[in-house]
Amino acid sequence: MNLYIIKNYILMQKKLKTFTDNVTKRLGENKNQYDALVMIICGHGDREGILLASDGGHITIDNIRTKFDGHHIKLFQNYPKLFIINTCRGESRSDGRKNVITRGLTSKHNDTNFVMLWSTTNGYKVDDTSYFSKVVKDTIISNYKDHSLQHMLQKIRADLQEHVECYCPECETTTYDIFFEAKKI
Repeated sequence: MNLYIIKNYILMQKKLKTFTDNVTKRLGENKNQYDALVMIICGHGDREGILLASDGGHITIDNIRTKFDGHHIKLFQNYPKLFIINTCRGESRSDGRKNVITRGLTSKHNDTNFVMLWSTTNGYKVDDTSYFSKVVKDTIISNYKDHSLQHMLQKIRADLQEHVECYCPECETTTYDIFFEAKKI
């Protein structure tokens, strides 16, 4: 895989907006012929998909996501966009499978080629957020050559539920299946 990685550890609300604007511009020009967007967001969150910035400000995950839709980046409209969000989504803690509430697949996003993977369902938080990121990373790295994204998401869910019962990852998607393959130059 040929990757372009940008790391931002401390983002104030204004810097977060500037960051997403810059990425949107770069993809809109697509001088490097990117063929997908993978955005990993780790941080503090709250209900309704709100990401809390380091300065106390906030921005919704949906606000970030819509910057990459076909209305904002016409040239990148038909490319897959994978969002992996590792944030809390409320204050309630799950006591295990018996109390987990899942929202399931919703029609919230009507654009094509979006996948949103959350570490937990809305309203809940998890104690060991780094474990989610590790399982996602390890699963994708070990499976991307031979399996579809759908297969990897099923494996992520199974691995999380096998080892940590309070995890209930949520996936929202507007695409059916994504395969990763080497770019032909």
